[in-house]
Order: sequence, then C-alpha cells, then structure tokens
Amino acid sequence: MAATLDATLTHVTARRVAPHRAVAEVYIRKLADTQQSVELRVAVMGANEAGKSTLIGVLTQGELDNGRGSARLNMFRHLHEVKSGRTSSLSHEILGFDAQGNVVNYGCSELMTAERIGERSAKLVSFLDLAGHSKYQRTTLHGLSGYCPHRAMLLISATAGITRITEEHLGLLLALDLPFFAVISKCDIAAAGVQPVLRRLAELLQPHNKRPLLITDENLARNCVAPQNLILDTIDNGEDEDTPKKEEESSMERVCVFPVSCVRGSGLNALHAYLLALQPPNTRHTTQQESCEFQIDEIFHVGESAGPVVGGLMARGQLYEGDNLIIGPFETGEFRRISVRTIYRNRARCGGVRAGHCASLGLAIPPGERGGMRLRAGMVLLGVPEGEAGKPMKFGACVGACKSNDQAKEIVLNHQQSRDKSKNRKNVRRKNKNLLQDIANVESSLTKTIDNDQNIYKSDSEGVDKIEDAYRSDSDCEKDKLSEGECTCRDAVLLEDPNNPRGCMFFQASVHVLRHSTAIYPGFQCTVHVGNVRQTAIIEGILSRNNEVRAGCGASLVFRFARAPEYLVTGRRLLLTAGQGTRGIGRVTQVFPYVP
Repeated sequence: MAATLDATLTHVTARRVAPHRAVAEVYIRKLADTQQSVELRVAVMGANEAGKSTLIGVLTQGELDNGRGSARLNMFRHLHEVKSGRTSSLSHEILGFDAQGNVVNYGCSELMTAERIGERSAKLVSFLDLAGHSKYQRTTLHGLSGYCPHRAMLLISATAGITRITEEHLGLLLALDLPFFAVISKCDIAAAGVQPVLRRLAELLQPHNKRPLLITDENLARNCVAPQNLILDTIDNGEDEDTPKKEEESSMERVCVFPVSCVRGSGLNALHAYLLALQPPNTRHTTQQESCEFQIDEIFHVGESAGPVVGGLMARGQLYEGDNLIIGPFETGEFRRISVRTIYRNRARCGGVRAGHCASLGLAIPPGERGGMRLRAGMVLLGVPEGEAGKPMKFGACVGACKSNDQAKEIVLNHQQSRDKSKNRKNVRRKNKNLLQDIANVESSLTKTIDNDQNIYKSDSEGVDKIEDAYRSDSDCEKDKLSEGECTCRDAVLLEDPNNPRGCMFFQASVHVLRHSTAIYPGFQCTVHVGNVRQTAIIEGILSRNNEVRAGCGASLVFRFARAPEYLVTGRRLLLTAGQGTRGIGRVTQVFPYVP
C-alpha cells in the first residue's frame, strides 16, 4: 500500500497480542516527486560588501534588513563569517513558488522548512551564494564550475559602483557564456548612483553586443524573459536620422538590471516576477537518456555504522534508490562497486533524481571495502558498465593521421627525468590590459582550436601534431618516415574503454589565456577546474612553435595532475587559475587513462 502511494514504510516496533494476531507501529513518509517541481539554479556573484547574502536572505525569508546585516546572518556557515561579514564558503538557499506564482517561503503561520517548501512548490529557485572577496576566488570558481548554474545574478553596489572584482566576475560570465542579470543594491542611500552604474555597465557590455535594460515594474520584468516587439516601437515618428541607431540597439542582447533596496523593499516585486518567469534549459531528452554520472562535491559521515553520505550534482542520466554503481577514481585510477541506500533532495527523501538535480546520497559500502575505501571530493558515481569491468586496458591505433613529433613525444615519456630540473625563464613584461578586452576573441579562438564537427586530433595549420604521438615507440616513428600516411602505431596507444572507466593523470586541453603578466612555459603550475574536479596541475607541454603561450593567445596544452587521478570527459569546459592574476578558459580535448 505504501509503494502504491509513493511512500516509504519503516518498521518501528511490533507486539504480539494473540497467537495469530500482532500490532505493529510503522512510520510512513511520502516521497517527493522528482517531476513535480522545476528547479532553477542561480549563482549570486559580485564584489564583497555588495549585499549578496543580504539580498538572498530578504528574498527567501521575507523580512527586510535593518541596515546592519540582520538578513544575512542565516546565510553564514562559520563564526568568522559572522564576525567579518564576508562569505568564505558556498551556501545554498531555496525560494519556492506555487502553481499560482505566490512565494511559499513565508506568508503562513507555520514554520516553513526546506522540506515543506519543496513539497508545496511548483518551481524552486536555488541560490548559490558565492564569495566576493579576492581571497576566496578559488571557492567562487569552484561554485561556477562544479554546480553548473543555469543563470547568474551579478550584484553591484550603488555606493561603490563597478569595482575591479565586479569587472572580473563580469568577464568570467562573458567568457563562460553564462546568461546573467544584474541587480543594483543599496539604492535607498545612493539613488543618484544608479545612472553612473548603468553607463559604466553599457561600456563594458558593448563589445559583446549587449546592453543593459533597467527594469522597474513587474510587467516589464515578465516581458523581458520572452522579448516582444512593442507596438510603439513599430510606429514611424519621422526621425529617420535615429533609425540606424535604433536598429543597432534592437539587435543587441538585453541584460536586465534591477535597482533594489533590501531596507525599504523597493524593486523586490519586480525581481520576484523575473525569477518566476525564468525557466531552466530543457535537458530532459538529452542528458537523462545517457548513462548515469553523479559528481561528488561534499562528503559527510553520519555515524559509525551507517555508510557515507555524499552530496553533489546529477550530471547526466537518472538514479534511483537501490541502484548498483561504481565510484572512483581511487589512487590507482580504478573504480569500485557501491550501492545507493537513500536519496534526499532539499532535505526531503525522494525515490530518485534526474539530470540537473542536486541531491544527497546515502551509500552502502560492501563489507570488504569499508576499511580501504577513502572517498574524496572530486570523485564520480557511474553506472555499472554493461561489459566486463576490471579487464586489462585496450591498445590500438590512434585517431587521425600519424606523424612523428619529438616535442609531443618527450612530454610524457621524459617527464620523470625533467621533473627536478629547473629551466631559466625570461620574464617578459607586457602591459596589463583589461580582462574584458582580453576575452573579446575567446569564442573565435576556441572555435578555431576545437571544432566538434571535425576531428579534434588532427594537427592545426601551424604544424602542431596530436598528443597521441607521446605514447608511440621509436620504431613506429621510423616507419612513419618511410611510409607517410599509413597508421603504424597499432598496439601502442592507450584507448578509452567505456566498459572500463578509469581516472587520468595526463590530459590535453585547448586553452585560451585571458590574463597573465608574462609568458607561460612548460612546468607552470596552476589550479584546474573541470566540473567538480579542482586540483593543482602542471603544464608538461605546450604544442606551439615557441613552446609558450601568452595572454590573449590560445594553444593546446598537456596537463598532469599533481596529486591523484581524476575522471574527465572530453569536451567539458575548463577553467585555469594561478594566483589572482592568471585566468584561462578552454575545453578538454583528450584524456589518457592512468595505469599504475
């Protein structure tokens, strides 16, 4: 009966009252329907002290701020955040709307927990509060890369205006091609600062064919989600000289800007209407039909007897309670079997999750693996392969035309010998350009280097060969010199086997450097963000003529993880950072399975 009602039945106590009669006490819990609500993930970005946590607190709690940060107290997770007022970790809050468009977080007498909000909501908006201080930039980048937000809300203070950190966050959003809208906070104490912010924002967005649009009422907020041509815009007023300018402005993409005040409450209704009208991208027919992949971001240990609890994002496929999966990669690059015991979404138990949902999974570790299975953030849960798991790696011919390349050949084979050697590098000074100017040609650079419709392993116009040659033997290279055009590297190249997934230590990516003070040479250490993976990597090779890459240029780089193998998928976006002055963006083009 409980299964028919989509509920779970838990046995509590039982007492026998007669030889053939007994009384049992059970606990029945209704499972949350995974299809009943639409979830929209919004990343909140902006400079420190712009009011990000305060705005999230006002939107989700329904109480205005007192001007001294009372609304942001529930957003903080650590004591030092309360004392300093700066967010240093990722925090989540949800805003629910019912079928009539009313906010369900408040407006009733009972206490609304996250579980009740999820049950009564037809649409959920999940806010991801990111850190704004430059000290916690790695946490901010990890939130953008690991949680895959559908939209971004860029907060700008009317008192401080657009600062350097604001320009940096804006540049990241433009480089990632992530849809976003802006919110100007603190308009109650600096109403005159709205227009200067709009003018500066228009200057920054103009090179990217975008322009800001000020939203002050609810009707305009609903219409800007699905733009419609107004009747007044089609009437000829006889001013022919302004016609080309109007046509140019109409072709530019609009970025909505909301002036709000968390103390007086002005502009919050328009922002609520806009969030209600936004819809997440439709990935139901693509990622849900693929194999299961759950990216692990956090790990919790509830008790000694219970198994670990992992939290993260369902990247593709579907997952249900009781499914048998494989988890990894471990230090040897292999995956091990595990099963799912329970699934929770928004602190409410549910029977399953689908692609695009954030959830927490209770895992059941096999008895023989409890002592040696050490889980860490960055691992993934995959579906059990259909073929035989654990079989030896396959070797075969490489993809594309075979050519000898000594530079790519020495990248992997000789990295152990050159690991302790230091190279004399010349420091070449260059002018520090604006980040937005450096990323003006990012899209064209990535399109030129990575073309999904063509073979990504072919050499480019500069004569740079593919990295598969690094796994070829000397005899094969000699044969290529005698017979060009024929693939003779059979049984020399490691191939990815979908029936035997493994982690990788080496991978190749096409990267466009957005900002760096000098040139980047082999041996450069940086932090790589690919999905839920965040680890230090070493550039072992740069496939270019000068063996270097500078700001504003792109090249194919060979990376090596410094600590442990990771699971990467070809085609995923990559973020590269080093300190506070280096930024790079690209995509993974080749993964080499790790075999110890």
